[in-house]
Amino acid sequence: MRLDAATVCGKLTFCTPEGAAMKFFITARDTAGSVTLHRESVPAALKKAGELLSGGFFNVEIVMPDGAAYQPGEFEQLRQRVGIAGPE
Repeated sequence: MRLDAATVCGKLTFCTPEGAAMKFFITARDTAGSVTLHRESVPAALKKAGELLSGGFFNVEIVMPDGAAYQPGEFEQLRQRVGIAGPE
């Protein structure tokens, strides 16, 4: 069975009309400065954001391809938006 872009690009990854995955940006700060990272799926972005928080970073934020930004207190809303379970 052949997969088309619509099948590959579901709720967890956002895609362009051509099927290319869009990027989710994770921004954070620590005492040395700021960092901006990117991931290609919501679960990967949430995982990295959690790692940054655990590592002492602050002002952690996930920015969606549509420009919506989520802070740690809103990560559950982001999970619900894309239909994934919360951390165990």
